[in-house]
Amino acid sequence: MSPLLRRGPARFREISRTDLTSHARSTRYSPDPTQGTQYRIDSGVVWWGAGPVDGPPRPTLILLHGSGRNGQSMINMWHEVAAAQGVVLIAPDFDSIQGWDKGLPDPRSALAVLAPASGLYPVDTARIVHFDHLRGGIAAQVWANRFDGPWRAVAVHAGTLSEEHVIAVETGVPVRHYLGSVDRVFPFGPARDAGRTIAAAGHPFELVRLEGQNHWLYERGEDIAADAWVRLEE
Repeated sequence: MSPLLRRGPARFREISRTDLTSHARSTRYSPDPTQGTQYRIDSGVVWWGAGPVDGPPRPTLILLHGSGRNGQSMINMWHEVAAAQGVVLIAPDFDSIQGWDKGLPDPRSALAVLAPASGLYPVDTARIVHFDHLRGGIAAQVWANRFDGPWRAVAVHAGTLSEEHVIAVETGVPVRHYLGSVDRVFPFGPARDAGRTIAAAGHPFELVRLEGQNHWLYERGEDIAADAWVRLEE
């Protein structure tokens, strides 16, 4: 895994996809209760883990969920990829992280789970990447832009970062944003503008336009996860 890091302005790329579109009308969804194991660290942060528990160090995904969900919902979306590819999944519950109710959580609180997770799963600290949804996606982009963390790449679904939150960086991790063309929460035009701003700030940025898709992740989430993994593992 060696994502391209650049100095100064980076490339912005927009692509269109029809094969990942969800036409779901129902918004009913509950995570599979058999997927993932729940843990709590001494600070009170709750997180979910899944993936191989032994063997050599494995690539690791930090998964940040959206509003009204918990970490298990993200484990659910990535469970098949983890099983097929031998990926470790780490998904904090944001309502247990200080600051989530007032804005975006302090990344140090969420990253505090990495040490205990490394004692339970074969985490490769040189191959940590993000996949995140909605508010979690916004948080991940802020973290990647403003904090020196272990992540090597970020992919998000339906999480447009406001341009005023972006600062210029010398070396920016790549960001990929999957967004429905008819998403009413995050309209596509502002997302394109934000992506160009993030690229100009130094992050290689890909905006994936999901033609005909709205804001809903959970019908095609496993397919989006599989597609994202192809890019994240590069």
